[in-house]
Amino acid sequence: SVVKRGEATGVVVATGKNSYFGKTAELVKIAKTKSNLSTLIFRIVKYLIYLDIALAAVFMGYVALVDLHVLPGGPISIISAIVFVIVILIAAIPIALPATYTLSTALGALQLSKLGVLTTKLSAIEESAAMTVLCSDKTGTLTENKVVLEDVTPVEGVPRDRLLQYGVMASDRRSQDALDDAIFKVADAGGVKEMGERQSFTPFDPATKRTESAYSVNGQDVQIYKGQPRTIWDLTQQGGAAAAYPYEEMEKQLASKGERVLAVAAKEAGKFSFLGFLGFMDPERADSKPLVEELRSLGIRVIMLTGDTAITARTIAKRLGIGERVCERTQLLELSKTPEGQKTLADYDAFGGIYPEDKYNIVRALQGGGYIAGMTGDGVNDAPALKAAEVGIAVAGATDVAKAAASVVLTEPGLADIVAAIKTSREIFQRMATWILNKIAKTIEISFFTILGVIFTKSFIITPMLVILLLFTNDFVTMSISTDNVKYSKEPNHWNVKNMLMGAVPMGLFQLLFSFGALIYLEKINPLPLGQIQTIVFLIMVFTGLGMLYLVRTGGPVYSTKPSKYMLMATIADVVVVSLMAGFGILMHQVPFTSVAYLLGITVVYLFLVDLVKIPLFRKFAVRP
Repeated sequence: SVVKRGEATGVVVATGKNSYFGKTAELVKIAKTKSNLSTLIFRIVKYLIYLDIALAAVFMGYVALVDLHVLPGGPISIISAIVFVIVILIAAIPIALPATYTLSTALGALQLSKLGVLTTKLSAIEESAAMTVLCSDKTGTLTENKVVLEDVTPVEGVPRDRLLQYGVMASDRRSQDALDDAIFKVADAGGVKEMGERQSFTPFDPATKRTESAYSVNGQDVQIYKGQPRTIWDLTQQGGAAAAYPYEEMEKQLASKGERVLAVAAKEAGKFSFLGFLGFMDPERADSKPLVEELRSLGIRVIMLTGDTAITARTIAKRLGIGERVCERTQLLELSKTPEGQKTLADYDAFGGIYPEDKYNIVRALQGGGYIAGMTGDGVNDAPALKAAEVGIAVAGATDVAKAAASVVLTEPGLADIVAAIKTSREIFQRMATWILNKIAKTIEISFFTILGVIFTKSFIITPMLVILLLFTNDFVTMSISTDNVKYSKEPNHWNVKNMLMGAVPMGLFQLLFSFGALIYLEKINPLPLGQIQTIVFLIMVFTGLGMLYLVRTGGPVYSTKPSKYMLMATIADVVVVSLMAGFGILMHQVPFTSVAYLLGITVVYLFLVDLVKIPLFRKFAVRP
């Protein structure tokens, strides 16, 4: 609380973490979030490593059986076999993942900073892509956080300007009270001024729940009262005013609109008269309703959290298009007692009359129900929920505590800029999806082709040096995914491991078939020396790896989306460098440039044929938007 005037005597009944402020601080301390994207990425990578370990075990078993003369073939050095297996295992490790992920999110953070969105935690960018519900504080976020005189409702027979004029006379400009300022703003705009000469003014007193003014008007004494409606009404009735006015009906009508209502009365010539009501509102921001609609179009629900009454919460939520299902605090506490009740919290559109710990508990309950939660706020009381949410958003003008707890800070008023953050994060998600699909397909090709190739041909079809060189050449282009041109999805993104495998595994098998077909050609139809076969196998893996990157980056035809200039430049540079190395025999056996060009052309044709199969395959399993 803030003491604006007067004094009070208080008794301390709780200190530290037992006080309301202390509870807020304790919740900020214990609130934690986890990275869903990183967890799922590494789960996929873990499966790929298991696959490689299984293949390595098969290979080492084959080497042992050959050395024991159980299987035909020349003896294989154990040291050479171990080195080869280790290199293949290294190929399965996502070396480029940290660089690609960090670069993607860093570039996204840079892009958002230009739009007025500051990210304090890079994980917030990845989680924004998956966010399914946004819990928003009302005051200062969805509303303007200022008091506006919305309704001037006089009783029958009293002109509107007279009620407003008496409202001015019962107010004081020097007090800088928000309600008084709102009255003066409307009165000044309408040219309504006080009359007579003020004799005295008594500021609002919590004991009397009203302000009082004494004026001398044309030589007559006039007393004017403004305050809590029931207090003012009872005052006039005790003074003998007529009771024909439907007081309770009018008060409920204004209150049902979510307004804060004051009443005005006067005592003139010894007679009391009830003049009417003044209704105040914290108006919604002009951009809030379009924002709610746009978030809904992106598959994100907006839930409003406020300490204001349930009536006010319902009014604002309805105006903004959020909904009319409102949960009061007493109902919230009852539902929170059981897991089944907590699951029903997601059915409400707004929560009214809640405390800071309630916001935190609502976010936790939504997360427990499988939602990826975002939370917006600006005050100290919002800090626990901001920190607990996967995406904590501190709005413009937020307190330092709220900014420290949040993972995203908006520099412009309102929430309009959060849409840009969501779209950017979904683009980053698509880039990381490209990386994963490509990694799965490439791991299948490299692991199966290199190990099974040795078993079938009885010789190392690629050297450990070329495998290491393959990692560098492929990862060089893979990191350029961070800049790729992609389309964000219209729905929250989530990792469907099964669908991704159903899309990527066939792509890897197609590459495997192409590679084995080329190997059979080199072994049986057009035999070449082992050194040249190793070079051509290296070129096959480089060219098909690059092609696969372009295949999986879109769900449509490979040419439907233009890659970024950095990705295109990196691809061209990669092809030129490995072609020159193969043509001049640098770090590998030399092969004719005509063979390199022929292989590149065949690979391009093959990839366009695979693209025809990819499109219906990706569409069936919803691999890409």
